[in-house]
Amino acid sequence: MYSEIYFMIPLILLIALTLDIVIGWPEKIYTNIGHPVSWIGKVISYCERLLNKRKYPGELRKLFGALTFCLTVIPITVVAFLIDQMLINLPYGFFMQAILIWPFLATKSLYTHVKDVADTLDKKDLNASREALSKIVGRDLKYSDENTICGGAIESLSENTSDGIIAPLFWAFVFGLPGIVFYKTINTLDSMIGYRNDKFLNFGWFSAKVDDLVNWVPARLSSILFCFLTLNPIKTFLFSLKNAKASPSPNAGWPQATFAYILGVSLLGPKRSKGVLIEQPTINIGQPLPNKETLSIALKYYICIIIEIYVMLFALNFWFMNE
Repeated sequence: MYSEIYFMIPLILLIALTLDIVIGWPEKIYTNIGHPVSWIGKVISYCERLLNKRKYPGELRKLFGALTFCLTVIPITVVAFLIDQMLINLPYGFFMQAILIWPFLATKSLYTHVKDVADTLDKKDLNASREALSKIVGRDLKYSDENTICGGAIESLSENTSDGIIAPLFWAFVFGLPGIVFYKTINTLDSMIGYRNDKFLNFGWFSAKVDDLVNWVPARLSSILFCFLTLNPIKTFLFSLKNAKASPSPNAGWPQATFAYILGVSLLGPKRSKGVLIEQPTINIGQPLPNKETLSIALKYYICIIIEIYVMLFALNFWFMNE
């Protein structure tokens, strides 16, 4: 039975991706019941308030951080697994699986957030642009100009295409509903407690390391998918291979380097995040800084990437259905 369901995974992911693109997560639903990721976030926040005390020594905070990881990832993934097992035995269980996978994708919301940044820049409203960008980055934007805002939006678009779309689809493809829930719980832990500041350096250490691990393959897969949007994918990939290490993250630099090369702009460089100045090299140094025209082009590439994913899922579905 499981093998039969597994061969339906591309179809399940096509349905989930279509729901996310067409509907997103409606504001009315969010207002009434929230969002599955926000539910996970509440569990993480409770554990963090309970276990992350400044009076505790660093090693103990690391231990409690690992405990927080286990108290969230294990039970939430087990619940997803049990639900998945129940749905397997239902006549239209595959459609219910797609509905449950749908909210863990961020296709429409990512496009909307970045498009909001582009739209406010078109209106020459830098304050509104900073506010729009603050919803998708954690850096200090107080004195950001157009180039800095556009750079931040493009960096976020490239990284979150991997974290918010390709990585969830990858883990869902491998392990179904439990896989995507497992990934999103880890990713939410990293986004909430994985910072390199006094409060979270030790407590979020374990979650940040595991997040690096589960994103290792998807980040490089994302870069490869981006490369195939160019006339010379091998040259683009070699550039990414050389420049990905400019990012402090072992994964984010891959899609960011590829985007920098495709767009012909420089990205990264020193920035302030959550009160901490992060020194990092510039990718594609010597190239122009991003501007609003570059950001518009980046959004068009994003649409092409989604089409590319669709084509891959359709091809996999055709192949699996004929096995």
